[in-house]
Amino acid sequence: MTVEANAQGPASPPAAKKIPKETKIHGFTLTDDYFWLREKANPEVTAYLEAENAYTEAVMQPLKP
Repeated sequence: MTVEANAQGPASPPAAKKIPKETKIHGFTLTDDYFWLREKANPEVTAYLEAENAYTEAVMQPLKP
């Protein structure tokens, strides 16, 4: 995935999808929408991180010497 700059600036950052995961601890239910990002072998995680890195590179490009 590539990020292209336009007249207003770089494209929007990639948005990670939300997949709620509930954990019950000490009588409380905690919800983590981004727990799936811990799955290092998941190709969707890798694709998201590559898109995020491409966005960062595009945003930081004007600051390079």
